[in-house]
Amino acid sequence: MDILIFVAIVLLASFFQGVTGFGQGLITAPVAFVLFDKATALTALIVAGIIINLYLLATIRSRLHVGTLVTLLIGAVPGLPIGILIARSVSLATLQLAVGVISIISAAALVAYKVRVRRRSSYSVAAGFFSGVFQTSIGMSAPPVVLLLTEENTAKQTMRKLLPAYFLVICLIAVVLFLPAKLLDAKGVIIGLMATPLIIYGGHAGNDEARRIKQRRYRMLVMVAVLATGLVAVYEGLSHYLSILD
Repeated sequence: MDILIFVAIVLLASFFQGVTGFGQGLITAPVAFVLFDKATALTALIVAGIIINLYLLATIRSRLHVGTLVTLLIGAVPGLPIGILIARSVSLATLQLAVGVISIISAAALVAYKVRVRRRSSYSVAAGFFSGVFQTSIGMSAPPVVLLLTEENTAKQTMRKLLPAYFLVICLIAVVLFLPAKLLDAKGVIIGLMATPLIIYGGHAGNDEARRIKQRRYRMLVMVAVLATGLVAVYEGLSHYLSILD
């Protein structure tokens, strides 16, 4: 039953990622960590992430901004092993609360005050770093990078091409790092592979829907997604703490 629930959520998340270029980890991670143990959840999220990002990168017709991609990866690569260390030493509840609070505050502030960020390499490196940390610790790498690109007023199609390329690379690196850390779980691999047909279907349907969404609506959709995910992460973190107290 747990696997069926996960696969159903992955279908919804893949559709959303097809629309926006991100979102599978944001939507699926809170559910995955409730259904499975930490290693299984992280592995299933990584496998599902590789599949959807590879599909979208191959199908979205837009120019890839290689310079921005490289800058983000420069920050992400050192963040990935740090995330693994955190995953092995810090409780899941603490991680969920931290990421949730950061996501809520950032998205709410950017929506309320319409902040505009100038394009600077240092900002991209910093966003990539925290994204890398979040990827290998809780499977939610999107918030820092998505918030930065949105507030730089990055065009919809540019974001939809750039984000899958970025997430695909860090997912592949994470797989390599998971092996010596003993976080790569066989059950998680099987669950991720089982979801492949629905991942592709959801991504395809979302890709078609994305053509009808205007830039302004796209930006609001991105912010609402990050805000909602932050709320879910905080809820899950508090639930874990309360269960321990009981």
